Amino acid sequence: MMSLATDAQEIMWSGPLDEADDKYAKRKGKIASTRALAKYEEALSFFKEGVSHKQVQVMIQDSFVVYICFLMLGSWLYHQLGGSFSKASFDDVMGYASSIAEAFGLLLVRRKIQRQGSVAGVSGMTMVMYAVVYFLREILLLPPLTLEALDMWAVEVVYLTSLLMVLDILRSIFVTYRSSYQEEWDLLRVKYLIPACIVFAAVLHPSFREGAWYSFCWTACLYLDVLALMPQVVMMSRSGGKVSAPISHFVAATAVSRLVDLWFWIHNFDMVGEYGPNDFHFSGWLIIFFHVVHLLLVADFMYYYLKARLVNANFSEDLTLPTEEV
Repeated sequence: MMSLATDAQEIMWSGPLDEADDKYAKRKGKIASTRALAKYEEALSFFKEGVSHKQVQVMIQDSFVVYICFLMLGSWLYHQLGGSFSKASFDDVMGYASSIAEAFGLLLVRRKIQRQGSVAGVSGMTMVMYAVVYFLREILLLPPLTLEALDMWAVEVVYLTSLLMVLDILRSIFVTYRSSYQEEWDLLRVKYLIPACIVFAAVLHPSFREGAWYSFCWTACLYLDVLALMPQVVMMSRSGGKVSAPISHFVAATAVSRLVDLWFWIHNFDMVGEYGPNDFHFSGWLIIFFHVVHLLLVADFMYYYLKARLVNANFSEDLTLPTEEV
């Protein structure tokens, strides 16, 4: 009798409970679907309502967003004028790669300054040297104003962004955030480095087909470029070996850019001067030699940089260098 009563109770209660569970499951499913639809509605609202004025301001203040937009717009204009990256020469491709790597390093420094409101750790002497280098490069490599030189102009325009960013960083160092500039650690002064490079360029320089004056100016630019990172490296050692992540990325990106330049000259060292097939190509090898010297000057830093980044796999952490070995 008890078992029959228990079975009867189970039959009586199973129906309402099953119905309640079924209703709860349906309601839960509706809530989940509503949340899923809400996500799509948020995504669609971006296209319906457009970007707000505040979002535009935030995007404009982000250097990386502005630079990516610049590259996209420049690529579109380049193709509209008849250019093609697939048909670009090896020289122009190397120019693109070098200039973009260089620009990304400067973008990291500029973003660091904007976010922290400080130029601590940034060498003003290095930025002055690069301002001179980029200005001379723009003048010396200015191509003719024709569509045939479209690829050369594209490289020059990308190079121009580096000059503008360096000028903006200099304004931050010596005007906007001058109180945070660690001048006492920036020991290598441009008043000695720049004249030394100019004198050395007059004494020893490769011979370009464009003439002696061009050869002298181009070589002075090369020597300035070789020594431009040295004030930053010395400043890093003076700071106890603690280097903020953006500054370490800037030095590394610049080194990568110069590595690309070395690769370019290895493939084109015979384009400088006029030599016979059996002559020693002094000018070409001289350029390669100083590019190698440039990389050797930052080789120690790059060793510790790559070691830290590959081991920790964290690019946002500051870099600690052995001060006695920098």
